[in-house]
Amino acid sequence: MLSSKDLVGSTIKKEEATEKKPYKIGASDKQNEYLHYAWMISKNEDFIYTLLAENGQVNHDRKHTVSYWRCHSWKNGVTIKGKWYGNVIDKSYCQLPEPKGYWRLGNDWGFCGTSDSYQPIVRYDDRFMKDPGWQLDQCWNFFRNGTRIYGKDKINETKNQVVWK
Repeated sequence: MLSSKDLVGSTIKKEEATEKKPYKIGASDKQNEYLHYAWMISKNEDFIYTLLAENGQVNHDRKHTVSYWRCHSWKNGVTIKGKWYGNVIDKSYCQLPEPKGYWRLGNDWGFCGTSDSYQPIVRYDDRFMKDPGWQLDQCWNFFRNGTRIYGKDKINETKNQVVWK
Protein backbone atom coordinates (compact mmCIF):
# COMPACT_ATOMS: atom_id res chain seq x y z
CA MET A 1 0.00 0.00 0.00
CA LEU A 2 1.23 3.48 -0.82
CA SER A 3 1.81 5.96 1.96
CA SER A 4 0.85 9.60 1.86
CA LYS A 5 4.44 10.40 0.84
CA ASP A 6 3.87 8.39 -2.36
CA LEU A 7 0.74 10.30 -3.35
CA VAL A 8 2.26 12.73 -5.83
CA GLY A 9 4.02 11.21 -8.82
CA SER A 10 3.60 7.66 -7.56
CA THR A 11 4.06 4.51 -9.59
CA ILE A 12 1.00 2.36 -8.98
CA LYS A 13 1.29 -1.42 -8.92
CA LYS A 14 -0.25 -3.27 -11.87
CA GLU A 15 -3.13 -4.79 -9.84
CA GLU A 16 -3.99 -1.36 -8.40
CA ALA A 17 -3.94 0.18 -11.87
CA THR A 18 -6.53 -2.28 -13.20
CA GLU A 19 -9.21 -1.72 -10.55
CA LYS A 20 -11.90 0.90 -11.07
CA LYS A 21 -11.34 4.29 -9.46
CA PRO A 22 -13.57 7.27 -8.76
CA TYR A 23 -13.42 10.30 -11.03
CA LYS A 24 -15.31 13.46 -10.12
CA ILE A 25 -17.01 14.82 -13.21
CA GLY A 26 -15.38 18.11 -14.22
CA ALA A 27 -12.54 17.81 -11.70
CA SER A 28 -8.87 18.44 -12.40
CA ASP A 29 -6.29 15.66 -12.59
CA LYS A 30 -4.99 16.72 -9.16
CA GLN A 31 -8.48 16.53 -7.61
CA ASN A 32 -9.01 13.07 -9.08
CA GLU A 33 -5.58 12.01 -7.82
CA TYR A 34 -6.76 12.91 -4.31
CA LEU A 35 -9.93 10.85 -4.82
CA HIS A 36 -7.86 7.92 -6.09
CA TYR A 37 -5.70 8.07 -2.98
CA ALA A 38 -8.81 8.22 -0.76
CA TRP A 39 -10.15 5.16 -2.59
CA MET A 40 -6.85 3.32 -2.31
CA ILE A 41 -6.65 3.74 1.48
CA SER A 42 -10.33 3.07 2.15
CA LYS A 43 -11.92 0.93 -0.59
CA ASN A 44 -15.14 2.49 0.72
CA GLU A 45 -17.55 4.19 -1.70
CA ASP A 46 -19.41 5.95 1.11
CA PHE A 47 -16.12 7.56 2.17
CA ILE A 48 -15.60 8.92 -1.36
CA TYR A 49 -19.16 10.28 -1.53
CA THR A 50 -18.79 11.76 1.97
CA LEU A 51 -15.64 13.63 0.97
CA LEU A 52 -17.44 15.08 -2.03
CA ALA A 53 -20.48 16.06 0.02
CA GLU A 54 -18.36 17.61 2.75
CA ASN A 55 -15.84 19.46 0.62
CA GLY A 56 -17.25 19.61 -2.91
CA GLN A 57 -14.02 20.98 -4.32
CA VAL A 58 -11.73 18.05 -3.40
CA ASN A 59 -9.37 20.65 -2.04
CA HIS A 60 -7.09 20.03 0.96
CA ASP A 61 -6.81 23.68 1.99
CA ARG A 62 -10.45 24.67 1.67
CA LYS A 63 -11.92 26.73 4.49
CA HIS A 64 -15.55 25.71 4.68
CA THR A 65 -17.96 28.58 4.22
CA VAL A 66 -19.96 28.02 7.41
CA SER A 67 -18.42 29.41 10.56
CA TYR A 68 -19.97 28.74 13.92
CA TRP A 69 -19.62 29.74 17.51
CA ARG A 70 -19.07 27.05 20.06
CA CYS A 71 -19.96 27.18 23.69
CA HIS A 72 -17.29 25.49 25.76
CA SER A 73 -17.95 24.57 29.35
CA TRP A 74 -14.92 24.74 31.59
CA LYS A 75 -16.76 22.89 34.34
CA ASN A 76 -17.72 19.65 32.63
CA GLY A 77 -15.99 19.72 29.26
CA VAL A 78 -19.23 19.75 27.27
CA THR A 79 -19.02 21.50 23.91
CA ILE A 80 -22.23 22.69 22.31
CA LYS A 81 -22.51 24.11 18.80
CA GLY A 82 -24.22 27.45 18.38
CA LYS A 83 -25.63 28.62 15.05
CA TRP A 84 -24.11 31.39 12.96
CA TYR A 85 -26.42 33.40 10.73
CA GLY A 86 -24.31 36.03 8.99
CA ASN A 87 -23.73 38.63 11.69
CA VAL A 88 -26.29 37.16 14.12
CA ILE A 89 -25.31 34.41 16.53
CA ASP A 90 -27.96 32.25 18.17
CA LYS A 91 -26.42 31.54 21.55
CA SER A 92 -29.55 29.90 22.93
CA TYR A 93 -27.68 26.59 22.78
CA CYS A 94 -25.34 27.77 25.50
CA GLN A 95 -27.07 28.23 28.83
CA LEU A 96 -23.83 28.56 30.77
CA PRO A 97 -23.22 31.89 32.53
CA GLU A 98 -19.69 33.31 32.57
CA PRO A 99 -17.15 32.22 33.74
CA LYS A 100 -18.38 28.62 33.31
CA GLY A 101 -18.67 28.92 29.53
CA TYR A 102 -17.21 30.98 26.74
CA TRP A 103 -17.86 31.47 23.05
CA ARG A 104 -15.28 30.86 20.37
CA LEU A 105 -15.59 31.17 16.61
CA GLY A 106 -14.72 27.88 14.91
CA ASN A 107 -14.05 26.83 11.33
CA ASP A 108 -13.89 23.56 9.43
CA TRP A 109 -11.05 22.91 7.01
CA GLY A 110 -9.82 20.60 4.31
CA PHE A 111 -11.14 17.45 2.69
CA CYS A 112 -13.45 16.34 5.50
CA GLY A 113 -14.23 19.50 7.42
CA THR A 114 -11.64 19.02 10.15
CA SER A 115 -12.61 21.30 13.00
CA ASP A 116 -10.12 23.64 14.58
CA SER A 117 -12.15 23.28 17.79
CA TYR A 118 -12.97 19.57 17.90
CA GLN A 119 -9.83 18.19 16.20
CA PRO A 120 -7.13 20.78 16.95
CA ILE A 121 -4.33 18.20 17.19
CA VAL A 122 -4.96 17.20 13.57
CA ARG A 123 -5.96 20.65 12.29
CA TYR A 124 -2.91 22.44 13.66
CA ASP A 125 -0.40 19.71 12.79
CA ASP A 126 2.21 21.11 10.39
CA ARG A 127 1.34 18.38 7.87
CA PHE A 128 -2.33 19.38 7.62
CA MET A 129 -1.90 21.99 4.87
CA LYS A 130 1.36 20.64 3.44
CA ASP A 131 0.58 16.93 2.93
CA PRO A 132 -2.81 16.19 1.32
CA GLY A 133 -2.21 12.45 1.64
CA TRP A 134 -1.64 12.74 5.38
CA GLN A 135 -4.81 14.81 5.68
CA LEU A 136 -6.79 12.16 3.77
CA ASP A 137 -5.34 9.49 6.09
CA GLN A 138 -6.73 11.47 9.04
CA CYS A 139 -10.11 11.84 7.31
CA TRP A 140 -10.26 8.08 6.77
CA ASN A 141 -9.42 7.53 10.44
CA PHE A 142 -12.23 9.91 11.45
CA PHE A 143 -14.69 8.20 9.10
CA ARG A 144 -13.93 4.60 10.05
CA ASN A 145 -13.81 5.36 13.76
CA GLY A 146 -17.24 7.03 13.74
CA THR A 147 -16.28 10.71 14.02
CA ARG A 148 -19.18 12.82 12.80
CA ILE A 149 -18.63 14.11 9.26
CA TYR A 150 -21.69 16.07 8.20
CA GLY A 151 -21.19 15.33 4.50
CA LYS A 152 -22.14 11.72 5.22
CA ASP A 153 -25.76 12.87 5.56
CA LYS A 154 -25.71 14.02 1.93
CA ILE A 155 -23.91 11.20 0.11
CA ASN A 156 -26.90 10.46 -2.10
CA GLU A 157 -26.58 13.98 -3.50
CA THR A 158 -23.01 13.33 -4.67
CA LYS A 159 -23.32 9.90 -6.27
CA ASN A 160 -24.14 11.46 -9.63
CA GLN A 161 -20.90 13.51 -9.51
CA VAL A 162 -18.68 10.42 -9.77
CA VAL A 163 -17.93 7.96 -12.52
CA TRP A 164 -16.02 4.75 -11.82
CA LYS A 165 -13.55 3.67 -14.48
